[in-house]
Amino acid sequence: MELYEEPALEEYQYTEEVNEYNLMIQSIITNKGFYVARYEAGNENEKAISKKGVMPWFNIPWGESMNTLGNNSAVTKAKEMYNDKDKYNVTSTLIYGIQWDAIMNWIDSEYSEGTCNVETSFVANSQGRGYFEQTSATVCGSSELYKVNNIYDLAGNLYEWTMESYNQNERVRRGSSYMQEGETRPAFSKRS
Repeated sequence: MELYEEPALEEYQYTEEVNEYNLMIQSIITNKGFYVARYEAGNENEKAISKKGVMPWFNIPWGESMNTLGNNSAVTKAKEMYNDKDKYNVTSTLIYGIQWDAIMNWIDSEYSEGTCNVETSFVANSQGRGYFEQTSATVCGSSELYKVNNIYDLAGNLYEWTMESYNQNERVRRGSSYMQEGETRPAFSKRS
């Protein structure tokens, strides 16, 4: 089976949201789904890795600007994460908002209906299920309590950059951070 090959993302300079989205949809159709790294991205020798026990890579910029990536941007580092085509044969990138929502619905099927039970749903209330109300971030996968469906830190610890945008100048972050509370900023949370 021949896999869909995405053109270099830099060609779009992140100004054509429709093209980005269509590339992601085509990749999902061709590959019959998408994979989410088990751990938040950490930094190992300036390379993004998904590995338990390392500090997550934070304060990394979206890009030099919202329209220009640069070599040290979150998008570029995510793209490099699994770029060995002989080994992985995948395209890696930051997660899209629609993919985050699909994960939330996979965790709690009532998410898409907007009827998650605030008392019992990890998606609607992540208190006790994420690293919250702290003064600094902690290592990736720090607690078995902070995983759901074998993915760690979907809530708390660090917000996650996504490919989703509010407008041309603001990208969306999902999942909340260590400074928040799990009741008011649960796993589905988003902010610019």
